[in-house]
Amino acid sequence: MKLTSRQTYKVVFFILQNPIFTQTTVFKATNVSWGRMNEIVQWLVSKNFVEKKEKGYELVDPAGLVSLFPLYRDMNSLLLKKLPLRLSKKQIMERLPKKTVLCMDSALQFYSGYWHSDRICIYADESIALKKIEKEFMPLTGGNTFLWVFKSDITPETRKEKGFTITGKLRTLIDMACDNKSYYAKDLYKQLWKLKFEE
Repeated sequence: MKLTSRQTYKVVFFILQNPIFTQTTVFKATNVSWGRMNEIVQWLVSKNFVEKKEKGYELVDPAGLVSLFPLYRDMNSLLLKKLPLRLSKKQIMERLPKKTVLCMDSALQFYSGYWHSDRICIYADESIALKKIEKEFMPLTGGNTFLWVFKSDITPETRKEKGFTITGKLRTLIDMACDNKSYYAKDLYKQLWKLKFEE
C-alpha cells in the first residue's frame, strides 16, 4: 500500500485527523470510491494501525502510521533549489512571494518552540513561482541563511498564521518525518494525538 498515491493519501490523511471514524464518514469526506476506501481501511486494520470497534473504527497507532511515509517519500528528492543568502530569516520571509507556502522547519516554528533551524523552507511549483524566487534572491546569494525550495508532490493542506500561509500541523509532521526529523516535531504528536516521546 503506497501511502503517497493520491487516493490512499486522502484516506490516510483523513483518518490521521479523525482517529474515531466510520467508513461512511471517510467515503463522504474523501470522495474516494467505496471499494478503494474499504481496501485501505482493511489494510490499516491488518497492519494494526486501526482497530475495528462496535460502531466503527479507531486509529490506535498514529505515530507508527506517520513513520511509514518516509518509505515512499523523501524530501531531498523534492528539493528544487537551495540558496545561501546574505539576509536574515526575517528579511527572507518578508521578500517571499505572497502565495508562498512555508513548510517543514518554517511551518513548525508556528506550532512549537522546541527546535529552530538556520533555514527557510517553502513549497513552490517548478515553473512560475520558482522563477520569481530565483529572480528575487539570486542576486543575494553568498550568505549563511539558507532558503530551501521544495516541489509540492502532494497538494499541501494549509492555514494562515500571522500573515503567512503555512502547512497544517499534520502535513508539517509528515514532511518532517519524510526529512528524517520527526523527533524535532515531537510537540505535534502531543498536539494531534496526545502522544509523548520519552526523553
